[in-house]
Formats: sequence, C-alpha cells, structure tokens
Amino acid sequence: MTLHQEIQLRLSNCNLEDICHWMGYKDDRASSRIQNVMSDRSLGLFQGAYDLKYSDAEFLSKLCSVLGIDLNEYQADLDAIHAEREDRRNRFKSYVFVDTGFVRTTQPIFALALCSSQRYIQLEYETRIKPISEQIMTVRHLVKNHYEQHSGQLGMWGDIQKYRFVYAEGMHVEVSADGVILGESGVVPTAQPSLKIGHKNITPMITSFK
Repeated sequence: MTLHQEIQLRLSNCNLEDICHWMGYKDDRASSRIQNVMSDRSLGLFQGAYDLKYSDAEFLSKLCSVLGIDLNEYQADLDAIHAEREDRRNRFKSYVFVDTGFVRTTQPIFALALCSSQRYIQLEYETRIKPISEQIMTVRHLVKNHYEQHSGQLGMWGDIQKYRFVYAEGMHVEVSADGVILGESGVVPTAQPSLKIGHKNITPMITSFK
C-alpha cells in the first residue's frame, strides 16, 4: 500500500473535523487543505502553502502523525515523489511547433507576441517520459487532430504547412499534417516573438490574460 492509499484509508474511518482539531486547528479550515493533499499526486509537498501553522512538509507530517502513520515506513514513497519532482523540472520540455512558413510583413509585434502560443503545443509530462518512439506515435495523432480542428489554418500565422516535434535541444522531427514522418533535422524552429520592458520579457504576463 502506498502512502497516499494509507492516508486515504485512515481518513475514511475518521471525522474530518476531528482530524483538523487534533492537528491544532480551532475550526475545520484545514479540511480543504487535507482534500488538496489527497487530490495531489505529490501529497501537497510542492504547493507552497503556509497557513501560519504548517508548511507543506510540516502539514503532511502532522497529518500522518495524527492518523498514526509512521512516515519513516514510507520513505521510499517520499523519495519517489521528490525524484519525480526533480525530473519534471529538469527533463527537456519537448513540444510541437506548428509551421506555417510565416514571414512577418505588417503585423504588429504586440499581436504576434499575444498569439505566439498558438504555434506551440506543449506535451504532457506523462508523454515526455515515454520512449521517443512512443512519443512520436502520440505526436502523429496529436497533429492530425490539431490540423482537423483548425481546418488547416492558424489565424494570422497562415495556412499550416507541417509540424515539428522538438524532442531535444536543437533537434526535431518534421511531421506532415496527416501524421506522416517527413524526416529528422537539427534546425531549430522559429523563436517566439516577445515583448520586453527593459530586459524583462513580459509576454507571459500578457498572454496569461487571454
């Protein structure tokens, strides 16, 4: 049984309000935090929460203590959670670039920066950890669906010509709109247009309001 399963099992036999009280809370305001812990595959260890009583790690430790769970018995689970966290942070963020052969003419840079994310399809972590052959199979289906959903056209960027699956730094595989592998290349896709104030890129701040 995993740590997550053990906590879930013991919580099912307890009153949540009692758990909050035993953890030192005078009300049940910790109940939502407990629910967040249970809905998170990392048990809330990296949410950056602090409620003037416990940090993420302290909250989990106290919850387990109240439930009678010895965390030392689940060190392997905790190590695996931290290892996955590090892998998520360090693994190359592979993605699919939608290539329309775009060449800027009169389009304002602000509009291009705002719509830049349309040309980049980020892959889920669960896909990125698979062998490259399986990733390519997923990408083939992904680009076919993307092309159909957009009817082969990407707004101001123009008609979709092909896709580029960037699987490592400076390396990508070209894929046709119908999912056929066209070949491998070391040419890096066009960089994203960005807006800056001073030396700070504010494009993510702008696109977050879309």
